[in-house]
Amino acid sequence: MKTLERELQKLKDFYDVNNEVEFKQQADYINDTFTSEAEQEQISSFTLSLFEGLNTRTDDFIAELNIRLKLSEVMQIVSMAYIAKNYFRRTRHWLYQKVNGSTKNGKSAHFTSDELNTLDFALKDISRKIGSVNIA
Repeated sequence: MKTLERELQKLKDFYDVNNEVEFKQQADYINDTFTSEAEQEQISSFTLSLFEGLNTRTDDFIAELNIRLKLSEVMQIVSMAYIAKNYFRRTRHWLYQKVNGSTKNGKSAHFTSDELNTLDFALKDISRKIGSVNIA
Protein backbone atom coordinates (compact mmCIF):
# COMPACT_ATOMS: atom_id res chain seq x y z
CA MET A 1 0.00 0.00 0.00
CA LYS A 2 2.93 2.34 0.54
CA THR A 3 3.52 2.37 -3.20
CA LEU A 4 -0.07 3.47 -3.83
CA GLU A 5 0.30 6.28 -1.31
CA ARG A 6 3.49 7.43 -3.05
CA GLU A 7 1.77 7.35 -6.46
CA LEU A 8 -1.25 9.24 -5.09
CA GLN A 9 1.12 11.90 -3.69
CA LYS A 10 2.64 12.27 -7.18
CA LEU A 11 -0.88 12.67 -8.54
CA LYS A 12 -1.60 15.40 -5.98
CA ASP A 13 1.66 17.16 -6.86
CA PHE A 14 0.65 17.27 -10.53
CA TYR A 15 -2.78 18.51 -9.49
CA ASP A 16 -1.32 21.26 -7.27
CA VAL A 17 0.84 22.67 -10.08
CA ASN A 18 -1.98 22.30 -12.60
CA ASN A 19 -0.01 19.95 -14.87
CA GLU A 20 -2.91 18.35 -16.75
CA VAL A 21 -0.85 16.07 -19.00
CA GLU A 22 1.19 14.53 -16.18
CA PHE A 23 -1.91 14.37 -13.96
CA LYS A 24 -3.84 12.36 -16.56
CA GLN A 25 -0.90 10.02 -17.20
CA GLN A 26 -0.45 9.45 -13.47
CA ALA A 27 -4.19 8.87 -12.95
CA ASP A 28 -4.24 6.34 -15.79
CA TYR A 29 -1.19 4.57 -14.35
CA ILE A 30 -2.78 4.39 -10.90
CA ASN A 31 -6.09 3.07 -12.23
CA ASP A 32 -4.35 0.43 -14.38
CA THR A 33 -1.89 -0.67 -11.68
CA PHE A 34 -3.88 -0.69 -8.46
CA THR A 35 -6.98 -2.76 -9.12
CA SER A 36 -7.85 -4.49 -5.86
CA GLU A 37 -11.05 -3.45 -4.13
CA ALA A 38 -9.15 -1.95 -1.17
CA GLU A 39 -6.88 0.02 -3.50
CA GLN A 40 -9.82 1.27 -5.53
CA GLU A 41 -11.52 2.45 -2.32
CA GLN A 42 -8.36 4.29 -1.31
CA ILE A 43 -8.15 5.88 -4.75
CA SER A 44 -11.81 6.94 -4.58
CA SER A 45 -11.36 8.43 -1.13
CA PHE A 46 -8.25 10.30 -2.26
CA THR A 47 -9.98 11.62 -5.38
CA LEU A 48 -12.95 12.78 -3.33
CA SER A 49 -10.64 14.71 -0.99
CA LEU A 50 -9.04 16.44 -4.02
CA PHE A 51 -12.46 17.53 -5.28
CA GLU A 52 -13.55 18.73 -1.85
CA GLY A 53 -10.42 20.87 -1.75
CA LEU A 54 -11.26 22.15 -5.22
CA ASN A 55 -14.73 23.21 -4.03
CA THR A 56 -13.19 25.12 -1.13
CA ARG A 57 -10.67 26.83 -3.40
CA THR A 58 -13.42 27.69 -5.89
CA ASP A 59 -15.62 29.16 -3.16
CA ASP A 60 -12.69 31.25 -1.86
CA PHE A 61 -11.89 32.44 -5.38
CA ILE A 62 -15.50 33.45 -6.03
CA ALA A 63 -15.62 35.35 -2.74
CA GLU A 64 -12.43 37.22 -3.66
CA LEU A 65 -13.78 38.07 -7.11
CA ASN A 66 -16.97 39.41 -5.55
CA ILE A 67 -14.93 41.69 -3.30
CA ARG A 68 -12.91 42.95 -6.28
CA LEU A 69 -16.07 43.58 -8.29
CA LYS A 70 -17.71 45.47 -5.44
CA LEU A 71 -14.59 47.58 -4.95
CA SER A 72 -13.79 48.24 -8.62
CA GLU A 73 -15.78 51.47 -8.90
CA VAL A 74 -15.11 52.52 -5.31
CA MET A 75 -11.37 52.27 -5.93
CA GLN A 76 -11.71 54.88 -8.69
CA ILE A 77 -13.60 57.25 -6.39
CA VAL A 78 -12.12 56.80 -2.92
CA SER A 79 -8.46 56.85 -2.01
CA MET A 80 -7.36 53.36 -1.05
CA ALA A 81 -4.26 54.92 0.50
CA TYR A 82 -6.57 56.85 2.86
CA ILE A 83 -8.45 53.69 3.82
CA ALA A 84 -5.22 51.73 4.32
CA LYS A 85 -3.66 54.44 6.47
CA ASN A 86 -6.64 55.54 8.54
CA TYR A 87 -8.54 52.30 9.06
CA PHE A 88 -5.86 49.60 8.86
CA ARG A 89 -2.73 51.55 9.82
CA ARG A 90 -1.06 49.96 6.79
CA THR A 91 0.27 51.06 3.40
CA ARG A 92 -1.79 51.27 0.24
CA HIS A 93 0.41 48.51 -1.21
CA TRP A 94 -0.71 46.18 1.59
CA LEU A 95 -4.36 46.96 0.84
CA TYR A 96 -3.96 46.50 -2.92
CA GLN A 97 -2.26 43.14 -2.31
CA LYS A 98 -5.26 42.04 -0.25
CA VAL A 99 -7.78 43.29 -2.80
CA ASN A 100 -5.96 41.66 -5.71
CA GLY A 101 -5.04 38.44 -3.90
CA SER A 102 -1.41 39.01 -4.81
CA THR A 103 1.23 36.45 -3.92
CA LYS A 104 3.82 37.55 -1.40
CA ASN A 105 6.45 35.28 0.14
CA GLY A 106 4.85 32.35 -1.66
CA LYS A 107 1.42 32.92 -0.13
CA SER A 108 -1.67 34.51 -1.58
CA ALA A 109 -2.82 37.63 0.28
CA HIS A 110 -6.41 37.34 1.48
CA PHE A 111 -8.62 39.38 3.78
CA THR A 112 -9.33 37.88 7.18
CA SER A 113 -12.90 38.20 8.44
CA ASP A 114 -11.76 40.98 10.82
CA GLU A 115 -10.14 42.84 7.93
CA LEU A 116 -13.32 42.50 5.86
CA ASN A 117 -15.30 43.94 8.77
CA THR A 118 -12.84 46.83 9.01
CA LEU A 119 -13.08 47.46 5.27
CA ASP A 120 -16.87 47.37 5.44
CA PHE A 121 -16.83 49.83 8.34
CA ALA A 122 -14.38 52.10 6.49
CA LEU A 123 -16.57 52.28 3.38
CA LYS A 124 -19.71 52.98 5.42
CA ASP A 125 -17.89 55.59 7.50
CA ILE A 126 -16.59 57.35 4.39
CA SER A 127 -20.06 57.19 2.87
CA ARG A 128 -21.53 58.88 5.95
CA LYS A 129 -18.84 61.57 5.85
CA ILE A 130 -19.46 62.29 2.16
CA GLY A 131 -23.23 62.20 2.61
CA SER A 132 -23.06 64.79 5.39
CA VAL A 133 -21.34 67.40 3.22
CA ASN A 134 -23.54 70.27 1.96
CA ILE A 135 -22.00 72.72 -0.42
CA ALA A 136 -24.99 74.94 -1.16
